[in-house]
Amino acid sequence: MHAIGCSEWSGYVHNWGDWVGWLVELGWLAGWVGLVGLVGLVGLAG
Repeated sequence: MHAIGCSEWSGYVHNWGDWVGWLVELGWLAGWVGLVGLVGLVGLAG
């Protein structure tokens, strides 16, 4: 069984953290775009 070294492990964790951070940013952006779009749509329809 291959044991993961400390540097290897921290590299994986760092990459995972970058992915999560990127997804969170994308989620916030998508949420704001959706919210603004919804408000605009309601404003136009109303």
